[in-house]
Amino acid sequence: MTGKEGPAQRIFGTAATVALCAAAGVSIVRLHDVAEMVDVVRVTYAIRG
Repeated sequence: MTGKEGPAQRIFGTAATVALCAAAGVSIVRLHDVAEMVDVVRVTYAIRG
């Protein structure tokens, strides 16, 4: 989708997906880069109030 080859280069696509899932109320997401994605979820929740 992004044209990026390595997993480390695709982290922003993962972050966008995780943010959308968090905003939609999804409670379980399987992923790598857990610490970074926890930050994404926290920011998403903070923005949503």
